[in-house]
Amino acid sequence: MRVPDAAKAHTEAGAIEFAKFVVNQADLAYVNVDDSVIKTLSGPSCEGCDVTIKGVADQKAAGERQVAPSLTILATNVLPSQNPDAYDVQVQVRSEKVDIVDTKGKTVNSTQAGKGVYRVATRWDGKQWTVADMGVE
Repeated sequence: MRVPDAAKAHTEAGAIEFAKFVVNQADLAYVNVDDSVIKTLSGPSCEGCDVTIKGVADQKAAGERQVAPSLTILATNVLPSQNPDAYDVQVQVRSEKVDIVDTKGKTVNSTQAGKGVYRVATRWDGKQWTVADMGVE
């Protein structure tokens, strides 16, 4: 995993780029059936991260995977913060319908198309951004 340079900056703009990276990585976790990036990025009590990790594990146990990324980032918004080590970033996305297939390539389900907003609570741990929590609003 390589965090983009823009997402490493200890600035509001860095937190925004990190939040976008996290949302994309959560989507890719279902494509690659690999939760390791989310585990690496998550803070010690990120319940939303745990939901993603469990979802990927359940998919892996069922022998299923999402065939392609489903999310496109449309816009971001940072909620007001007086703390330069903590930004809550709203990431607006469009989701496309993407097939979920089994080990034989048979479609067993699909993601839903639509628009949504993820909220990613970013926290600076002294060296890098981590995810304190994330979820769909």
